[in-house]
Amino acid sequence: MSKLANLLEDLKFPATKEEILDHINRKSPSMGNRINDVFESVQNNLEEGIQYENTYQIGLASKLVEANEV
Repeated sequence: MSKLANLLEDLKFPATKEEILDHINRKSPSMGNRINDVFESVQNNLEEGIQYENTYQIGLASKLVEANEV
């Protein structure tokens, strides 16, 4: 989750899948190729046409984070 949080730092919410991927691409030069797994998870798991409200919601949707059990 910390890698995802670092990549999404300064992202304006709500954000669409396209906006999230664009943001990750802009941040990728400073992160090197350590972000490939995050990028692929976002690319493959987020849905088009949905506005994601925060980093946690993106993490859940991209399957990078498991839901906290109550």
